[in-house]
Amino acid sequence: MPEFLSPGARFTLPNAQDLDEGANSVQNYTLSPDEHFYLEMQIRGDGSKYPELVLKKALDREQQATHRLVLTAKDGGNPPKSGDVPVIVTVLDTNDNAPEFEHSVYRASILENSPSGTLVAQVHATDLDEGPNGEVRYSFSNTTSADLQQMFSVHPHTGEVTVNGVLAVQRPLLEMLIEARDNGAFGMSSTAKLLVEITDVNNHGPEITITSLSSPIPEDAAPGTVIALLSILDKDPGENGKVTCQISENLPFQLKPSLQNYYSLVTSELLDRELISEYNITVTATDLGSPPLTTQKIVWVQISDVNDNPPVFSADAFDVFVEENNPLGAFLYQVSASDPDIGENGRVSFSLRNSTVAGSALTSFLSMDLANGSIYAKRAFDFEQLRSFHFQVEAKDNGSPALSAAITVNVYISDQNDNAPAILYPTSHNGSVAVEVVPRLADEDYLVTKVVADDEDNAQNAWLSYHLSHASDSTLFQLSPHTGELRTTRSLRSTDFLKHKVVVVVRDHGEPPLSSTVTVGILLADTLPQALPDFDDSGEAPPLLNATNIYLIVSLACVSFIFAAFIFFLAIVRLCRCRTCCCCCPADDYKKYCYSVHMLPSSHLPPDMLEVTGVGKLTHTYLYRASVGLGPSNSSIPNGDAGNVASGSRLQVPGPCIQVQQVQSDRSSVVLVSSVTRGEEEKTNPLGGSSAGVPVEAGQGDGAAARMNLRGSRGAALLQQQRVHKRAVSSPRPQSSGSEAGAETRSGGGGTGAAPLRAGRAPAPRAAELRGRNTWVDPRRLAARGARITSGSGRQYLELELGRGALLVRERMDREALCELSPSCFLSLELVIEQPIEVHNVEVEVLDINDNAPRFPRQDYRLEISESAVPGARFHIESAQDPDVGTNSVQNYLLSPSRHFALDLKGFQSGSKLLELVLQQTLDREQSALQQLVLTAVDGGDPPKSGTAQISVRVVDTNDNPPAFDRSTYTVSLLENSLPGTLVVKLNASDPDEGSNGDVIYSFGSYTPQKVRQLFTVDPHSGEVRVNGTLDYEEASSYEIYVQATDQGPVSMAGHCKVLVNIVDANDNAPEVELTSLYSPVPEDARSGTVVALMSVTDQDSGLNKQVSLRIPPGLPFTLNSFKNSYTLVTQGKLDHEKAAAYNITVTATDSGSPPLSSQKVIHVEISDINDNPPRFEEPVYSVYIPENNPIGAFLCTIKATDPDVAKNAHVSYSLLDGEIEGLPAASYVSIKSDSGNMYAVRSFDYETLREFQVIVQAQDAGIPPLSSTVTVYIYVVDENDHAPQILYPTSTNTSAALEMIPRSAYAGYLVTKIIAIDGDSGQNAWLFFSLVQTSDPGLFRIELHTGEIRTTRKLGEDSTPTFNLTVEVRDNGEPSMSSSVSITIAVVDRVSKIIPDRRRHFKSPSNYSEVTLYLIIALSAISFVFLFTIIGLSIIKCYRYSLYGSSCCAGCCTVRERSPAELYKQANNNIDARLPQGLKVQPHFIEVRGNGSLTKTYCYKACLTAGSGSDTFMFYNTCGPTGTTGPSAVVTERHLTGQSGQSAQNLIILRNDSITPNEPKHPNPDWRYSASLRAGMQSAVHVEEAGVLRGGPAGPDQQWPTVSSATAVLMM
Repeated sequence: MPEFLSPGARFTLPNAQDLDEGANSVQNYTLSPDEHFYLEMQIRGDGSKYPELVLKKALDREQQATHRLVLTAKDGGNPPKSGDVPVIVTVLDTNDNAPEFEHSVYRASILENSPSGTLVAQVHATDLDEGPNGEVRYSFSNTTSADLQQMFSVHPHTGEVTVNGVLAVQRPLLEMLIEARDNGAFGMSSTAKLLVEITDVNNHGPEITITSLSSPIPEDAAPGTVIALLSILDKDPGENGKVTCQISENLPFQLKPSLQNYYSLVTSELLDRELISEYNITVTATDLGSPPLTTQKIVWVQISDVNDNPPVFSADAFDVFVEENNPLGAFLYQVSASDPDIGENGRVSFSLRNSTVAGSALTSFLSMDLANGSIYAKRAFDFEQLRSFHFQVEAKDNGSPALSAAITVNVYISDQNDNAPAILYPTSHNGSVAVEVVPRLADEDYLVTKVVADDEDNAQNAWLSYHLSHASDSTLFQLSPHTGELRTTRSLRSTDFLKHKVVVVVRDHGEPPLSSTVTVGILLADTLPQALPDFDDSGEAPPLLNATNIYLIVSLACVSFIFAAFIFFLAIVRLCRCRTCCCCCPADDYKKYCYSVHMLPSSHLPPDMLEVTGVGKLTHTYLYRASVGLGPSNSSIPNGDAGNVASGSRLQVPGPCIQVQQVQSDRSSVVLVSSVTRGEEEKTNPLGGSSAGVPVEAGQGDGAAARMNLRGSRGAALLQQQRVHKRAVSSPRPQSSGSEAGAETRSGGGGTGAAPLRAGRAPAPRAAELRGRNTWVDPRRLAARGARITSGSGRQYLELELGRGALLVRERMDREALCELSPSCFLSLELVIEQPIEVHNVEVEVLDINDNAPRFPRQDYRLEISESAVPGARFHIESAQDPDVGTNSVQNYLLSPSRHFALDLKGFQSGSKLLELVLQQTLDREQSALQQLVLTAVDGGDPPKSGTAQISVRVVDTNDNPPAFDRSTYTVSLLENSLPGTLVVKLNASDPDEGSNGDVIYSFGSYTPQKVRQLFTVDPHSGEVRVNGTLDYEEASSYEIYVQATDQGPVSMAGHCKVLVNIVDANDNAPEVELTSLYSPVPEDARSGTVVALMSVTDQDSGLNKQVSLRIPPGLPFTLNSFKNSYTLVTQGKLDHEKAAAYNITVTATDSGSPPLSSQKVIHVEISDINDNPPRFEEPVYSVYIPENNPIGAFLCTIKATDPDVAKNAHVSYSLLDGEIEGLPAASYVSIKSDSGNMYAVRSFDYETLREFQVIVQAQDAGIPPLSSTVTVYIYVVDENDHAPQILYPTSTNTSAALEMIPRSAYAGYLVTKIIAIDGDSGQNAWLFFSLVQTSDPGLFRIELHTGEIRTTRKLGEDSTPTFNLTVEVRDNGEPSMSSSVSITIAVVDRVSKIIPDRRRHFKSPSNYSEVTLYLIIALSAISFVFLFTIIGLSIIKCYRYSLYGSSCCAGCCTVRERSPAELYKQANNNIDARLPQGLKVQPHFIEVRGNGSLTKTYCYKACLTAGSGSDTFMFYNTCGPTGTTGPSAVVTERHLTGQSGQSAQNLIILRNDSITPNEPKHPNPDWRYSASLRAGMQSAVHVEEAGVLRGGPAGPDQQWPTVSSATAVLMM
């Protein structure tokens, strides 16, 4: 018994057994006297008595561990008898004593540098309990600070306190609390104080401070780049304060000492962010003390990325599978690529590389998402056209410069069923019916035709099957589903219709399947007239328009369109001319606009051309040869001839007359022209005066760009070219070097500079001034020397006022955060002064105020106290902490009122950090499981502050209550046939304890017999009692089961009950069948009633359960006869060995119980055989196919017959019955082997003589008497190709050909005749193919390959020959093939009176045909005449204008006819010489205009391009050619400028004069280029003018090169 049990606890004692009954049985129990126990008698539900031991006084193991009692049982006899049994009670220990230390305070002394493992002290505590309750373990109390627990360790068993680490403390005396706790279930503990005195040694390690850090740094930083500046400080004096600093050697960095205790961290080699993106650089500082101390500081340096890695694809190539007919925009695949770079350098975009697929651009097939690499289809793919293709995908990052990579993507297209079968044969045209002729003599299985089809799909989509959709006579024809052969199902009859129509459906095996149909017309014919009628259901309508009408309509439409386009073009030209033409420029307009033309050699133009650009309304750039008027500002040119104008001269060109766009080039020499008005020029002149230059940039090529200055002076101005290099928009500001780098930043400037010392706060109180005895520097020079205050803590509490040298408070300081519980608090600062660098230490003392309330380490304390704890037990609570010091710290504690607990403050008053909670009254968990207390700590400040903590005391349960059942006795009834697992009863016991003390386990009691334990089981958790074995009422009618419920406490307690089970009897014995005799086998001809077997039946049950009945399955030829419990099995009906050679007869015996039981007995009876079955053939009819001309003795087939009898009754022999075939015995044709049934041919067969015959074969067994049967064998002779085709129609003799007539108006596809031929062979040997081997007009007639129909391929012409001769060959499909031919003469007649009707031939009325054609011809002629008349009229008007205005091009463009340019020019007294030089290599429509003398007026002309062109863009052209003289000294000075149309201008400016030899052709520069808008036209112009053609001249062959004017002329036309 556990010692914590309360008085009143009860324990059931065992009953005494007495064989007597009644009053002589046990009547009373007595117990020996004891102060702790007494005995009480209890009565069970059945009236029996049992003793219970009751606890009278609480037990204490420490006082008495064992109690010995004597229990006496007495009966009621006379004299009474008794029996004794000793009862030994062992008191089990509970944890009710806490460990006790030998001393409450332990003292020790140790050096500060004591190594780990040094013994400090040893504590010892004892516990009066035994076992685990008395085992003591030592540990630090929770109130001991974490740093002390790390520096020291206490052995859990010996109590030895040793050094565990480095003693890094600032206090000379350390206080620790050691806790001793036993190992009980709810351990109890006590504490002792340990005071350790520390002897000072070198205990200050170096301190590393990072004063500046540059992170991140680019990975391409050069070696030697400064990353960080470190400051090292050691508080120890002397050698202990000297420090060395280092970093790991395997890093790309190194430390360089700069000043005393200062180090620079710099790079030592190149960095790579992809390998290492950041570095944790451990800086190790070691002092020179003994032993030396080491400090480490980790400097985190990030590496910024530069774009040095191209994207990498996830695979070498990608394979994409897509089904054909995909929807537009369907997703195909997503390529992925990664870039080890980050940010924009690592962001990858995708694109498709330019390529072609099947002749088209890749972008017409696919599109790609640039962001994620998804590929989409832009069109539906077709497997039949394109099965696969590949392309390349480019992945490019966004770095600068961008890097890229490419990968190949293979696209495979899967087939779908999207093509219906195409029927190749038989063919039908325009709804016509394909006709096949079948002779009326055709037999069964005659091949009518074969449907041939094809499917463009692939695989199973192209597998075809043939089906009959419709047949006019479904009993006459059949279609092979795989070959497409159409055959007759029977022989033709005289009653069959002459015409039959069959619709054949050809279907593929796709999903879904597609199909096509063809209609086959079948004609049963004996003679020719029956074979020719057409099978079309309806006639084909003749075409509405013939070929001639269609050609006329197309011609009429084309002429009308050209005429309308011509009129529209003239209207547009006229409108443009009215708006843009300006032949005569007013003088004001000329003065308003001026061009500054810069003439320079150009590498992208021919050497005799100059490119001019300007401003205007044109949207395209054209290059023209043009004449430019010479204005008054150009009067400086001598004699009006610009041939000697020096390079660089400025020419004044009227702006409204020439309009030129800017041309951009990547070459260094570019000539640009631009114009400004005089008013605008004055506004844009930054220097004033009449001359100003407006720079205009012309492109951003690799070389220099051309700049133009547009000047407004009236005199000759200099035209110059300047080379302008590209410049950055802004240049970086210069950075200072040395000690002045980053000294000061201007206010309002960008970038980063030195931060101001003041933080923008209100003026702070002055902390100190750097004056007095510490005047190491003039305060006025602090700002100049960059003085600043640094703090090792990283936070700047103070700031330096540079003007006075005073320290000011920058932000609020917290003494508790800075110095924690130290009595004095000093803030250490460093004053750093540069130029040169000086470092000075500054200390500021911080005083304490009562600004912190007491605070417990935890706001909620949870204590678990066992309800067995005795009053006086103590429990430790952590004291409150107050960061303040002195009287501002904690001074008193208060506890909320409680009748169970009190607070002991004696330890606190003596200086301990622990509070003790004392138990005043015993706890009971069943009454109160949780108690809440409030502990308050109050400090001594003014006013005082307090802090509270919640104490939750949970009463831990002890096992002081035994389980109790609902009832003491349970009574149940149970059938004896209950199956194992049947529920007997469910017990329920409860325990008021909690946890494992309240968990109840059920088990059999010690009084339960072993037999009962085998028959029943009890679930230990649910209390369910179930059947475990087989119950038998005959063995026992009831059972008593004793069950106990035990809790799971440390000292378990139990409760008991009894279960009484009454067994109910049931029918549980099945009858047994015994076979006494058996007669087997039984002959199959045995008579009904024959005895087969004898049986007897027994049943161990009685009454109705013993009455038994027997039966056998129905349907058997047997029956049962009974006599009491004996039965006989006799035959009933006829037996048949062939149907059943043996019987397994199941005899079932069933009793009359409830439910009834039964058993079965299987009797095997065999049936013996007699000869009662004849042989039977495997086939009812045998069909044998043998090719004709077979060799004698050829094997035909094997005849097989079987006999269901056995042994000799089943032995079969074969023979031929007598019969005749065409008057001869059957044995003269075939023979058969009697034992095997193999049949052989006795002669060679001929298909044309004998196609089939039959013989009768007999099979006979060897039984007595023998039995036999016969079978008919049909032998079919298979045809071979030994007959040539026979042409039935048309027929021709040896001297004449067959004659056919066709009308002259026969249209294309007209049926001329049909060749009808037959072949004596059959099958594919009779498949006939028709072909034309000879014809007088090969293109006029064609013949259908399979039907033999001869049709016209086109309409007969009026001039066709009257007769045509054809030779048709008919060839069969045999191997080898054989053929026949027929000659046909076709006569063309105007009228066929006796032609075979053809419902598809329809003719239109000749009058209608002629009327439509006539109307079309009249309309075409009228429109052509009007068009031609319009052109002639315009040409006459144009020639008249040319003659009126002196052949001036500009005159044709002008709309104002006030005065012609020629007249104006003549009034200026200029001699105009218009001539065509003899040696000028230009086309005849180019003329040269020259003038001499000084021009007095300015004339403005517009160069005409074509009759309707208003373009204002020109190219100055420089021509050269011989003047009739030969020799190298001859210099041609003429220069010719023309417009596009070739008409010369009357005023001429010569831009350049070069000396060219007469016979030396001027080759174009190979690097000259035209604008994009001219390339297409120039390519065609080269062909028009036949570029490179050599022309003969006076000086020999000369080459004429294509000109720009010709190319432009082609474009304009």
